[in-house]
Amino acid sequence: FPVTIVVKIRDIDAFLPELKSVMTDKKEHESVWGIEDVAFQKLVIKQFRSDPELLNKEIKAVKPNGDKVTRARPWRRRAKDGHLYLVRGKWNRDFIREATAFPKGRHDDVVDMLSGGVQMIAEEKPKQRARSWQG
Repeated sequence: FPVTIVVKIRDIDAFLPELKSVMTDKKEHESVWGIEDVAFQKLVIKQFRSDPELLNKEIKAVKPNGDKVTRARPWRRRAKDGHLYLVRGKWNRDFIREATAFPKGRHDDVVDMLSGGVQMIAEEKPKQRARSWQG
């Protein structure tokens, strides 16, 4: 399950149109979009779910489990054990800086993003296999 950092813009008025542009890209047709179900993000979820251009996009409200340090623990352990791989991208250097400075660093946006993605994967229910029986 690849988790990709797509957009990192701190100005909400610039961020939302950029995110929507990425979400509607044809390469993202099978992506599931998780947005933390807290604070102003609740309004973003509501706005995106009612947007006609995003009707065919799966937008999942993610309720964070625990504090930031607790939520980051599963993927940080895997990273320390050498089991976390980054997809090469221009965001790699910023991600590594932010992740290694966590929890004392100035920013933690990518930490929150990855923790939320890992939570989404962990909470995903296995798909039921279709079965048929003929007697």
